[in-house]
Parts: sequence; C-alpha cells; structure tokens
Amino acid sequence: MGFRDYLTIGEVVQKLQVHYDKLSVSKLRFLEDEGLITPERTAGGYRKYSRDDMARIELILRLQHEKFLPHAYTKKILEEYDRGLVAPELADILAQESTKDGGGVTGSGKSSVASSAGAKGGKISDSGTGSVSAGANNTYGNAADYLSDKERYALTQDEALVVSVTEMMRDERIPEIFFNELRQFGILSSLVGTGSILSARISAHDAACVRAAWALRSIGIEPRHLRMYVTFANKEADNFDLVLRPTYRHKTPRSQTMLADTAADIVQQTEILKRYLLQRELKSKLDDLL
Repeated sequence: MGFRDYLTIGEVVQKLQVHYDKLSVSKLRFLEDEGLITPERTAGGYRKYSRDDMARIELILRLQHEKFLPHAYTKKILEEYDRGLVAPELADILAQESTKDGGGVTGSGKSSVASSAGAKGGKISDSGTGSVSAGANNTYGNAADYLSDKERYALTQDEALVVSVTEMMRDERIPEIFFNELRQFGILSSLVGTGSILSARISAHDAACVRAAWALRSIGIEPRHLRMYVTFANKEADNFDLVLRPTYRHKTPRSQTMLADTAADIVQQTEILKRYLLQRELKSKLDDLL
C-alpha cells in the first residue's frame, strides 16, 4: 500500500472497480451503514481501509455478485464467519480462491479473500469438494444451520415459540403496513391474539419469513411477488403428505417422533435443493448482465 498501511475510500473504489465496475464511494458508505464493514478513522475523521477491510469488501461483493445474496443474509454469513463458521456460499468462494497462485487486489502475493480465511480461523477442506471447516464442532452442513435455535425447522416447536409484532417493529424497524401486506398475501399466518396486529404475536418461523421478506423488499421485491412461495409450499406439502402418510398413519409416540424428524429433514434438504437450483437459474437468466 505504499508509504501508508491503509487505503482511502477513493483508493479502495479505484482498485476494486477493475473487477466491480459498479462499485462507488456511496456503495462503500452504504455497506458501512449496514454494519457489513467497519473501517477505522484517522484523527481527522477520514476512513482507513486495511488489507483485512479490503478482503472483507471482496467477500461481500462476491457473495452479492456470484451468489445473489441480499445484504441482510450477507451480514448473517459474515457475523458467523467472524466466529469461525463458514457458510456453504462462502466456502465455495474461499475454495476457489485457495486454488489461485495470486490475484488478490491488495497485491499481497496471494488472494486477499483466501488469506482472510486463515485470519478468521477457517480451514479449506482437502477433500476437493470446496467445503470449509472451522473447528471440529463448527462446520456448516446445510442451509438450516443459519437459523437460530428459535427458528429451527422441527415442526413441534413452531407453535410453542412466539414473537411480539410490536417488538419486531421497534427493534427491527419494520412498519405495521408491511406485516399487514404479508398477512394479505398469506405469507404471515400464525397470528396469536385478537384485535390490532400491534398486539399480536407470531411464530418464530413466521418471524423468520418476515425478516427474509423485509430484506427482499430492500431490492424491490414486494410481498405480492412472494405469493408464489405460499402456492409452492402448499403443493409441496400435498406431495410429501401423500408419501409420508401411509408410513406414519399409526399415531404412536414413536411414529410421531419419527415423522417430526423426517419432516424436518425434508424441509432442510429441499431448502438446499431449492437454494442451489434458484442460484443456477438466476445465473443463467442474468448471465448477459453479469
């Protein structure tokens, strides 16, 4: 980095625009406002971007450009990464970078993205599958691992866990009208309580849907565009009901436990399937714009 050990915001944009031509100063400021990056400041208040900052920005840009991840989901992945956990999307990028002899924009002699994995404690797998582990007990195995304990897929937990709509509005700055739109299009269904939606509570699963829909809204996808997922879910549930019902028709404690576990596995694995099928099709559709 020359005589300084940091870059200014303008220098960061200049270097990264070689690979990301739409990157701008305002984009970097937005990433900072969203809590995705936290550059230090000089005594005069100017931003200072270190090599680690550059590596993090590269990760963010690649997650968004190659994996089509919204800011909220990217932030979740990075928060887990800071704790040593590497998500599948990030593992794929790190594995790609680890095969390169150089190529990081920081000019450090090896890719800044790949070297960042070492700084965070992540370890590229030797299996050649592109998976990344971060300790014996901290490996992401599937998409369900992104969920908090209150948002696990186990069907028996769904009704027991409730979240206050008012608290979500206050803490996550989601307006009342958005909850009403989600209810109108069938995305929000587990309202507990009567009267105004302000006094209602929703299941932890519905709360996760609200957060996902709110993140999608930031890129122009409205609740009405998400109605198809309710239709898809109904059709999927009907399909799996036909498969599972004959096997678990005897309502014994054992069969009920096995059914709940099997249903949870179906949700987890189809989530992975849908994620990567959508990623593949989006890349195909938007290939001429990338």
